[in-house]
Amino acid sequence: MLSNNFLKITIILFFSLLFSQVYGKNFTVKIAGETDKELKVYMSPMRQGAEYKSKSLKLVADNTFSASVQASSNGLYRIVLVGNGAQHSTVVYYPDEQKDEQVSVDISGGTINVEDSHENTVLSSYTKISSANGRLFWHTPATEDSTMYKLLRNYITSADSIIAAENCAPVVEEYIKLWAYTSAYNGMHSAVRAAKRAKHNLLFSGRDVLGDYGNLFDCSMATLFQETNMIVAEELPKDTVLVAKFDCLYSKYTNKDVLNSISASLISKFMARHDFCHDFNGGLVQLKEVVDKYSLDNNYIKEYEKRRATIKGAAFPSDVVLRDTTGKVVDFSEFKGKYVYIDMWASWCVPCIKEIPHLQQLEKEIKNPNVVFVSISIDKKEGDWIKKMQELGLHGHQLLDKENALYQALNPKGVPFFVIYDKEGRLFMHDAPRPSMGVGVKILLEGLE
Repeated sequence: MLSNNFLKITIILFFSLLFSQVYGKNFTVKIAGETDKELKVYMSPMRQGAEYKSKSLKLVADNTFSASVQASSNGLYRIVLVGNGAQHSTVVYYPDEQKDEQVSVDISGGTINVEDSHENTVLSSYTKISSANGRLFWHTPATEDSTMYKLLRNYITSADSIIAAENCAPVVEEYIKLWAYTSAYNGMHSAVRAAKRAKHNLLFSGRDVLGDYGNLFDCSMATLFQETNMIVAEELPKDTVLVAKFDCLYSKYTNKDVLNSISASLISKFMARHDFCHDFNGGLVQLKEVVDKYSLDNNYIKEYEKRRATIKGAAFPSDVVLRDTTGKVVDFSEFKGKYVYIDMWASWCVPCIKEIPHLQQLEKEIKNPNVVFVSISIDKKEGDWIKKMQELGLHGHQLLDKENALYQALNPKGVPFFVIYDKEGRLFMHDAPRPSMGVGVKILLEGLE
């Protein structure tokens, strides 16, 4: 039988572990240099597979901020300072998850400088190089190809020089290397856009800039960078069936985190672009082949099958929860016996707002008693939705699809999006004409019987 003391120790250890997982690692950040009273300091752990939401540090003394931040298993954290009319950020390295950290930050030189360890000094050095390089790049005319190429390559060559000269922890070296290549990749895309605006053809390509990066992105650390998905995707064959892309991906990459991230991205793009209305079964066959061949999560199949709602004659999705302005759940069957012309919109969507006067005018002009107008918002925040309705003076059937279940099921390319359901609650027209399209939509709605 366990002693009382042993039980007490076990309970204390359990709750200590639980507390550390929830509240994490304590940071106190002291800012040197001129700051304003509105300065904000944020930190976030950088985890393999995801960068966690930033934690706002609380002001505890003059230029001193403190908070407990969720611990990062690789020791990397992003620190962001917002104030003095600017935003500065860098990555810092604190590998001991259990140790409270006192961080001294100097922003007097216009960039964040942290020099409390060799690794942080190196990370701050690369921050300065990257920032200076970026400023030069943005001020280089799009037609100066050789200068622009050198600046893009400088992200990479500078990182190589620092790594060669400094004996840093492998985690820091790997991060700086990835940081350099993703910065160059972003810069290359900016160069292409700038050259296009200048009606100029670049004399170099993205491959010229990045060179042969080998298996650099075949590591868990690479998933910290959103550019990784795009860089890897550009290596895959274009305009081919889904399985061909996956065959290429799995032949080049082995890291589980990278494969999971790219797989999710590929399938997301496939479902966003696929024509469910005219080729539902064909797309399903492609997806099942990939899921079976590479033992992917069967939830991908379930998500795809939800898009069956896009096929003409499909019933209104049963898992959609619509609420009115009072929070009451509205069953779509309440509209049975009427054709339902649905406007899917959002308070933050400028094209949606521009469409509303046309919609209101159309609703006034339609005399067909068989037609009812319903507006469904995809706003995540109910307050934003209600505020915008009040501003615009909206009336009638105003509903909220807070979970975006209908939006996902109908798979539109964006909002505003219009759709018509028939008297039996079945899909009559996917991607119906907008009110602003003129007399055609009026003729369509007047003719419904």
